[in-house]
Amino acid sequence: MDMHALSQLLVNLQSTENTVRSSAEEEYNNIPAETRTLALCTLLGHEPAVEIQTMALVLLRRIFSREFEEMWSKIKDNDQEAILRQFLERAANVQDDSIRAKYIDVISQIAHETIDEESGTQRWTGVLEFLSHCSQSENPSLKVAAMILIENTPYVFGSGQMEKFVIPMKKMFDECLKNPSSKVRSAAVKAVVSFLTENDEDDKIVKQMQPLIGPVVAVCQHIAETEEDDDGPLQGLADLAATIPKVITANLTNVMQMCLSIVTDENKNDTYRHVALEVITSYIETAPKSFKKHSATYLPKIIESCLKMMTSLDDDIQEWAEKTDDENEDEENATIGESSLDRISCALNGKTLLPLFVPVVEGFLSIQKWEFKHAALMAFSAIGEGSQRAMEPNIARYMEHICKYAGDEHPRVRYAMCNAIGQMSSDFAPTLQKKCHAMVVPALLQCLGNLDCPRVAAHAAAALINFCEECPQNVMSGYLPTIMQSLEKTLAATLDGLQNSKNKHIVEQVVTAIASVAEAAQEQFKSYYFRLMPPLVYVLDNSNVDEYKELRGKTIECISLIGTAVGKEMFLNDAINIMNSLSAQMGNLSVEDPQCSYMISSWTRFCTVLGPDFAPFLPMIMGPILRAATFSLEYAVVDDQEKQNDPSWSYHSIGDDQNFGIRTAGLEEKVTACDMLVCYARQMKENFIPWVPEVAELALKNLDFVFHDSVRQAAADVMPCLILCVKPHGVAQMRNLSSKFIPALCEAIDKELDLEVKAEHLSSLSSIVDALETDGLVSEDVERIVDLTNRQMKIYLEKKKDMEENEDEEEGDEAKEDLDEEMEMLSGYISRISEVIHSILKETHGAVFSNLIECFEVASRMSSSKHFFERQWGLCIMDDAIEFVNALVIEKFPDLLSSLTQSLKDEYPEVRQAAAYGIGIMALRSQQAGLEIYRQMSASCLPYLVEMIHRADARATEEGSVATENAIAAFAKIMRNGTNEYDLDNIIPMFMSWLPTHEDQQESVYIYGYFCDLFDAQVPVFFGKFNEHMPRILNIALSAIELDAFEDSTEGQQIKDRVAACVKKMFSNGDETFFTSLMKAAELDEAKTEILKSIISP
Repeated sequence: MDMHALSQLLVNLQSTENTVRSSAEEEYNNIPAETRTLALCTLLGHEPAVEIQTMALVLLRRIFSREFEEMWSKIKDNDQEAILRQFLERAANVQDDSIRAKYIDVISQIAHETIDEESGTQRWTGVLEFLSHCSQSENPSLKVAAMILIENTPYVFGSGQMEKFVIPMKKMFDECLKNPSSKVRSAAVKAVVSFLTENDEDDKIVKQMQPLIGPVVAVCQHIAETEEDDDGPLQGLADLAATIPKVITANLTNVMQMCLSIVTDENKNDTYRHVALEVITSYIETAPKSFKKHSATYLPKIIESCLKMMTSLDDDIQEWAEKTDDENEDEENATIGESSLDRISCALNGKTLLPLFVPVVEGFLSIQKWEFKHAALMAFSAIGEGSQRAMEPNIARYMEHICKYAGDEHPRVRYAMCNAIGQMSSDFAPTLQKKCHAMVVPALLQCLGNLDCPRVAAHAAAALINFCEECPQNVMSGYLPTIMQSLEKTLAATLDGLQNSKNKHIVEQVVTAIASVAEAAQEQFKSYYFRLMPPLVYVLDNSNVDEYKELRGKTIECISLIGTAVGKEMFLNDAINIMNSLSAQMGNLSVEDPQCSYMISSWTRFCTVLGPDFAPFLPMIMGPILRAATFSLEYAVVDDQEKQNDPSWSYHSIGDDQNFGIRTAGLEEKVTACDMLVCYARQMKENFIPWVPEVAELALKNLDFVFHDSVRQAAADVMPCLILCVKPHGVAQMRNLSSKFIPALCEAIDKELDLEVKAEHLSSLSSIVDALETDGLVSEDVERIVDLTNRQMKIYLEKKKDMEENEDEEEGDEAKEDLDEEMEMLSGYISRISEVIHSILKETHGAVFSNLIECFEVASRMSSSKHFFERQWGLCIMDDAIEFVNALVIEKFPDLLSSLTQSLKDEYPEVRQAAAYGIGIMALRSQQAGLEIYRQMSASCLPYLVEMIHRADARATEEGSVATENAIAAFAKIMRNGTNEYDLDNIIPMFMSWLPTHEDQQESVYIYGYFCDLFDAQVPVFFGKFNEHMPRILNIALSAIELDAFEDSTEGQQIKDRVAACVKKMFSNGDETFFTSLMKAAELDEAKTEILKSIISP
């Protein structure tokens, strides 16, 4: 091939002109790979211009990475030897270090390809000789080349020869780490890191290389002090901390001191400071227990360093105020400091972090500079997720620190306060809403009402959204007039100035806040409906241009949430008008349109509220939805050079410079369409029947859709919904679907690699069993589900074993306070296995207990697990056995009662709740024939239940309150189903002292059922000798109704009616004086007085 023509071809391949480059690519690709290889090697032999050499070497590496085997076999042996020799000679002798590096890249790729797959030996002996030559050379550039080769291909020797070369490599590394040349030392650090991370599972190699870490740290220290090289070595140290923390542990003092000295040096280049903080953070994440031994020494300084970084903020308040939250702040130091603090909190948990964090943050708050107050407030929100369990019992104390800055003179401090409240409203919900509303709501409304800084007002609205999302209705009702007055005032003040981007952002947030308030207030929002709907429709009608699409979408969302709150009767006419005006647009909406996600969620709410009245709109929208849901993806495998700069394509590296590309625009549309199908099938039920066959076929197909987890999840989720759609038409119709769904879903669960998706598929299988009920299940279904459940439990045990083996050795037996990501997935997985066991036990009336005995044996052993989620779900599975199986449970598990009573003392409320529930079930079933033993067993638990209810932290958190109410309910179940042998004179006053309850609506049925039993039976100690307990009884009954203690079910309504009847009876006899004295003694507030009037009025 003509060398001049080839040189020109390489020039054209780099042309910025598309036509020239495309023509060159076509010409180049038409040349056989072996011809290209020989021609490029020949060209390199002529030493052309640096640009030509660089391009030729890039192309050669690409050939060797993609087509080596097929291409290499077509080249003669002599030519092969010549090529390999040429590369090694040129790499050794070329003067330009950048060209040498390119040669090393090619050599590395060939070395990768020439390792024998079976024996693990390196067939290309020349590369090993080259490596030895370069490492022993006095030329620093060759030593660097040797280190780059190892960095690129750390397995260059081959796995079969590794033991032979470890000692020589260690010597080579050690010499290079101590070389006078800074470049050699830096390259050596990168090579050591690459070699160690490649062999991180080989404890012998890691141990042999351990002594090199001291010199590695020394190199990093020198580079940080002199800044004569990039941050690569420090980044390598961070990689070691993240992958093999035990090699850092032996040098922890030196590493921490070095990194802290870098982070705290504000004159140091920020790049070095960021990487040094990353070393610290990564080590804490991967070796938390090891670090905890030194936390008192280093943690205060680390926390202070993070906060100090967070003070690195722009002084230009005008420029900041002009931006919106969607625009990126150029404040990298602050962002990195905050994210590091977040990660450290998640790794260490609150018990370790909080005692050292509070003094530091209080110190920052005492400094008058706004940057320090801003950092401290942002720090509270940063640590909330990781320290949630430790912070929640004292959340009011922390909110006092935060809320007092609502009136701070600096807008960024007020902004930080809003940010902290917003984040913590999510992290600590609903405890924060219940305990801190009196501080939080006024603080947010104060900031919302100050429109001098629209950005702060908008952020206050955003925080209010988070607060309202988890706010109990009884709390919201007390603030509803105040909140709505503020929101309406702000909306009116900013609506006219929509052309101003700052006002537009406030309107967006206020509209969303109104939606959140409506969602929290529910039917209490009705009084605002007719006042708010006109301005919202106005926004909808006047925002149909590109710059207002986000606002329009949020307005549609707001309207749909208001409609959900006020109900069908009030919303119907407006809903139909709005849907008629939007239906045409809905069919043509692009997935990239900002309105799309809002429109989808809003239409699903319209569907939920309107029920059958939504049916006429289904034909309009099902066509586009089904087209999107059946969309087939475009995908391709391309190399790094061929990746398109096209936002509609997403690329994922698959190694060797190759990438798997997916056209994502259609994918996201498919995901949203599949989610909509689930909603419509769930809500429309029988009205969805015309589409059941097509959606069922699509669901079966999408179970194998590998490109997006959500598509597979939606495919499984829709299956039980489709069965419920056809349920009114009989068992045969249900079985027609289930006979396809159950085998397909079981197969998908077995094949699924993603643990979260596997768990959600199990949940869908459980829902299918629930939908079919006993009559819809056939023996083949039951057998298949039981076999699957047994297999999944074995997989769970394998996954747990892998997790524990992968945990750092130093973690030992210490139980983690919070779950890390892997444990979260395992917890979700076992919870879904528990769901399937519950459903299949229930619908077979416990008949499959013996077939699932291995699962119950595993669950029984979980009571002694160090992981609280295992103790929790193990008990839940045993609770199902108590609930649905006969006395065989006690025969098979004689220690069950001991496990339950011991678990009532567990540190974690989730475990206590499961134990209390199981004891309560025992009491409920004690009346059944053959289960009389449960009466004695449950009664023996009374002292333990009382002890649990009286814990100091019984109601410190939401989970604690639910657990405590389960214990109270269990107590009530025992009393209602037991004998008359109890000391009622002591027991009833104690029971009354625990009321009112309202957290667990399901258990309220039993608590207030016993309360009404005592009332109806006119038990003397209940009322008191002189009826002195009547005010207390009245207050409890009215509080239960006010706090919405009863679930929205037939049984819940029956108990609520009984409670109301008790109240009515209290006022059915007696004179006016008695009524007045009773109400006065009961100390009823306005809300309870109104409830009382509604009960006793004719």
